[in-house]
Amino acid sequence: MRSGDLQKVLLVEDDPQVRYTMEVLAAQWATEVMACTNIRDAQARIKTEKFDLLVSDVRLPDGLGTELAVMAARQEPQMAILLVTGYAEEEKLDRARALGIDVLPKP
Repeated sequence: MRSGDLQKVLLVEDDPQVRYTMEVLAAQWATEVMACTNIRDAQARIKTEKFDLLVSDVRLPDGLGTELAVMAARQEPQMAILLVTGYAEEEKLDRARALGIDVLPKP
């Protein structure tokens, strides 16, 4: 997907500094960036709005971003999904990778 193709990005990140930095970056790719801090809010948005891209942290206050990614991939198969993690949780990421979800390690 080319950056010009993105209209709407859903960003799920609980760390305020990381979320702000990712919002600024994502705003360069898309016309609209919606940010959530937890899975519950992200699921509600996915059920009521269409997104071109979901970018989610893996560890969130109310669960794992991998579960959110799997739900989003099933509900909106055309949505691109990127998981971002600072942890090496290979077994938890394997399920997401099996669905074609990309994983980006945090530095």
